[in-house]
Amino acid sequence: MPQSVAFRHRQCPLRPVVLRAATTVIAVALALLAIVVAPPDVFAGGWLQQASGTTSSFRAIDFADASHGWAVGEAGLVRAMANGGAAWAPQTSGVSQELYGVAFADVSHGWAVGEGGVVVATVNGGAGWEAQTSGTFSTLYGVAAAGSSHAWAVGMGGTIVATANAGAMWDGQASPTTQHLTAVTFVDALHGWAVGHAGVILATANGGASWQAQASGTSAELTDVSFVDASHGWAVGAGGVILSTVDGGVHWTPQSAGAAFTWRLSGVDAADASHAWAVAEWGRIIATEDGGATWTAQTSGTDRSLAGVVFTDATHGWACGQFGTILVTTTGGVSPPPLAKAPLITKVSPTAARRGAVVTLTGKYFGAKRGKSSVRFGGKTCAKYLSWSATRIRCKVPGKAAVGTVKVTVKTAAGTSNVKKLRVKR
Repeated sequence: MPQSVAFRHRQCPLRPVVLRAATTVIAVALALLAIVVAPPDVFAGGWLQQASGTTSSFRAIDFADASHGWAVGEAGLVRAMANGGAAWAPQTSGVSQELYGVAFADVSHGWAVGEGGVVVATVNGGAGWEAQTSGTFSTLYGVAAAGSSHAWAVGMGGTIVATANAGAMWDGQASPTTQHLTAVTFVDALHGWAVGHAGVILATANGGASWQAQASGTSAELTDVSFVDASHGWAVGAGGVILSTVDGGVHWTPQSAGAAFTWRLSGVDAADASHAWAVAEWGRIIATEDGGATWTAQTSGTDRSLAGVVFTDATHGWACGQFGTILVTTTGGVSPPPLAKAPLITKVSPTAARRGAVVTLTGKYFGAKRGKSSVRFGGKTCAKYLSWSATRIRCKVPGKAAVGTVKVTVKTAAGTSNVKKLRVKR
């Protein structure tokens, strides 16, 4: 949500379920295996895996700008980086509860929320975290900040709490739902949205003094929400549900990543009204560059479930998830094009020809079209081409080519080929 680094939210709702205790041993084993087989800084498509220094799972991630970020998760876990993601360092949250949401207003001021209504805050970028009294024992799943003074948190049973004094006091706000709220976002101190179970979407235009339900058109659990301004936003959820709005939520429209995409989407973030990303279980990442008209799968390089995603602009983004997974992209998640190969000549036919005669070069990597590519005969460049393909070129020997044996080469944008020889006759 790049509208301003002052207005942030981040929530990663990979919450514990009944089966968690039964899968602990398996999870630990997989995590230990991951340390061995998944080295950091491995490029996969447009996403780079980074070393987080932990095998505990992250639940939430947020960035104040392209250089300063925080990820939180299991048992009070906090990791931070201040150099664009090259190194993640541990921070001490002072709590042992699960942290589900994190939001930073700037590089200094931030909040994390979680299990049992826990709220911790920092005024120095996480060098020190202090507990605040939220006024609730309900687990909080999401948090949003608008400047260094205003923040909101949402959670179980429709709970909404807010502060207007940097957390010195948190007060409850009237919620029109008893469904669990999983995420919240604000674009300024007045306009915000929260989403939750049973397709619930709430909106406020007065900082939460009052919240109104919006019609989502779905009964699916919604897990995350992102707005870039007071009009344009997305919400995602279980079963691959994607919703978008261009009028602040007055109308929500379903979007799709394809009929086969039914994975549980757990996080969404938008850089602008055109570019947005969503993450899901099993390492799935999808993205749109056209406001959601089309959503395309991206290669994450991991099969670990991802919990949250954040972008600071249309190219720089991060995702977090299971077993300490942190991914980064500087390409908007798009895989870079394969490196072009220099042309290779395998044969020049005939091996002797007069000036102006037609010769044929066979090989590969010549390029489908000539464009600005060329063939040289010694010190002279060919001016007459009869045909050009990726594997075959037909051209005429320059009229001023030197008589005798000359070096024949092909030059393209990818480089200059090997040398083949031609005997030029008078």
